[in-house]
Amino acid sequence: MPHILPFPGIFFHRQKAGDISHLIAPPYDVIDDQEKRAFVSPYNITRLTLSWKENDYRERGEKWNAWKKQGIFVKEKTPSYYLYYHYFPCEGKEILRKGFFAAVELSDYSERKVIPHEATLSSPKQDRYKLLQSTRASLEPIFFLLPQGKEVINILEEEREELIFSFSLGEERCQMWKISRKEVTDKVSALLGSRSLYIADGHHRYETSLLYSRENSAFKHILGYIVPLEDEGLIILPAHRLLRTLSEEAVKKLFRLGKNLFKFFPVQTTSFQEILRKEGERHHAFIFFRKGSPPYLIKSINEKKVEKEIIDHSPAWKKLDVSILHSVIFSEIMGMEEEQLQAENLLSYVVGREKALRLIEKGEFTAGFFLNPTRIEEVKRVADKGEKMPGKATYFYPKVPSGLVMFEP
Repeated sequence: MPHILPFPGIFFHRQKAGDISHLIAPPYDVIDDQEKRAFVSPYNITRLTLSWKENDYRERGEKWNAWKKQGIFVKEKTPSYYLYYHYFPCEGKEILRKGFFAAVELSDYSERKVIPHEATLSSPKQDRYKLLQSTRASLEPIFFLLPQGKEVINILEEEREELIFSFSLGEERCQMWKISRKEVTDKVSALLGSRSLYIADGHHRYETSLLYSRENSAFKHILGYIVPLEDEGLIILPAHRLLRTLSEEAVKKLFRLGKNLFKFFPVQTTSFQEILRKEGERHHAFIFFRKGSPPYLIKSINEKKVEKEIIDHSPAWKKLDVSILHSVIFSEIMGMEEEQLQAENLLSYVVGREKALRLIEKGEFTAGFFLNPTRIEEVKRVADKGEKMPGKATYFYPKVPSGLVMFEP
């Protein structure tokens, strides 16, 4: 039986809720407290996905049910696949990412129907579990990758029916079509069969949903956004590591102990992206920056020697820059562990060099490590080995907006 299926989508009612561009938002985990104040619509999806006061999970569950009763949300009658185009600017060009929304059966990773690539932390899963308990619905999609999935997209494009919406959000454009004819959805489901999906984004939510499904037998599927692994619009950006505090002792260890494995070069500009990219073609390379000091390029002296410092992992895992940063530089050299840094709110992951630099210059963070992006082939290679990368090893850009469509099993 296929584990990827069409479903009756739940959408905002246009007349009652308002313009869809005012109702959607990025996923919950990339919105900080300051940014969420920009979502002013009383029906914005963040009213459900984010906490607005302490321990308001029950209140948000009641709001979800009330909005359904009031007709703010409308559930379609026919199970459908939903083709979704996302146009966005990147490096001076307009990029198109093609994907579709579907219901994805929850299954244990050991079954290899759904394959992860990223390690998760416990605290975000506790938050999402409480929200799931109160709403019993998939409010935000899990972003999946489908190897050799272009044939599915081609069928959906040929058979698309009603245009559900088309709108702009700044420089981005979004379009969605419904595909509901049973002979077409059956054909797509049969083509998908039991093919494996790789999680691109949403590991915490997937694992939370899987746990919830074990305790609630009716909750067997979640909302998935599926993109072909070969899609030209798949873009991965690096999530730079910012440290809220960093002791002088840790900095001394970096330069003193690190010299056995790395070379350190002062860089005379904060426009170091091209330097980092070029060095990253041949070395494990990073930029270390503290306010009041010049940036330092850190590059491996001998790649194989650095990678040998990591034990109990495959060669594919050891070759990741993010693995070298966390296992060798943070843990072995500087004596810092990711889980502890997270628990003490000392480590943040920031996408965008300029934003990260501003946060350090403003004093909100003491220091930062800047990386090159992980490549899609590296993601698949590590996932196929059954391993998980350190947290936030990938940032698929742009994020899939929450509120486009929702799913209730």
